[in-house]
Amino acid sequence: MDIHIATKAGSICFALWGLIHVIIPISVFHNFKTKGLLGVLQYFSGGPKNPTPSVSAPERAPQKEFTSALLKTFICNVGGAGIVSLALAYKLWTEADVFVFVVGLVVTGIAEWAFMYFVFHRGVIDMKGEIALNLVLWVAGAVLTPIGLYLQYVA
Repeated sequence: MDIHIATKAGSICFALWGLIHVIIPISVFHNFKTKGLLGVLQYFSGGPKNPTPSVSAPERAPQKEFTSALLKTFICNVGGAGIVSLALAYKLWTEADVFVFVVGLVVTGIAEWAFMYFVFHRGVIDMKGEIALNLVLWVAGAVLTPIGLYLQYVA
């Protein structure tokens, strides 16, 4: 069965989105090693409600450990969503699987839109180039893929 070009284009978008979300945890864990908790907190800051110069790390050991653990969990979840997106992209490219598309769209959608609402929309960070790119890639994949699936299976 030939996979429709729109489905393949959508799979490329999801693959790039996933790759970015796999690279981010690597970068952040490197920052933990080289810059510490404060460096990671500053990496995630910069919005109007959270300007980078005003960010400080907790001073007491239990607070540092708690904040560090939450950030590491968040980053692992980002990487997990990236891996799901890469698997989604592969299945779309090779099989145009509708079920995998729906499940992958929900998983990656929760990751993308929760971040957009809780972090960007609330002013914790500014719209940076990589954030805009992530959003464009996800939306493009979410729009192109069902068009391709429809044209492949229905039309």
